[in-house]
Amino acid sequence: MIFKMNKDGSQYQVLYSFVAPTGTLIFPNPLCEGSDHYLYGTTYRGGGEGQGMIYRISKTGGYEFINAFPAGRGNPVGKLAEGPGAWLYGVTQESGDFEGGHLFRFKLGGPSPIYVLYHFGAGDLGRDPGTGVVIGPVGEIYGTTQYGGLAPDTGRFSVWT
Repeated sequence: MIFKMNKDGSQYQVLYSFVAPTGTLIFPNPLCEGSDHYLYGTTYRGGGEGQGMIYRISKTGGYEFINAFPAGRGNPVGKLAEGPGAWLYGVTQESGDFEGGHLFRFKLGGPSPIYVLYHFGAGDLGRDPGTGVVIGPVGEIYGTTQYGGLAPDTGRFSVWT
């Protein structure tokens, strides 16, 4: 569920409760506040294909579904990050062409297509990002992977521009 409260811990309020099929967990990821003042998030599971979904919610509880990840292209992890041009960026695990996850983006606002920018694979280029990404001052994208790197399966810090 998504909740809100005052910084002193008072006024706890549930903004939204996710509904998943019986026996299914959707695993919501951390929220990101967009420049439009909505909170954006992803779920690891859920959506039409069970591969996760993207949503936004107002600070008063107005929930809006943005898109679901298609089969073989989902399982988002970590927090989204906003970059130049009102694009939100994120990563997935255990999906994509090499089952190493991928870097994706979608447009801030209402319903938007999901664009895959990079497919992670095996080897020293890394695979299975685990924590989301950070956007640098001129739009470069920073992130980490759980596997790969210069030593076998030690992880790698990567930059995409």
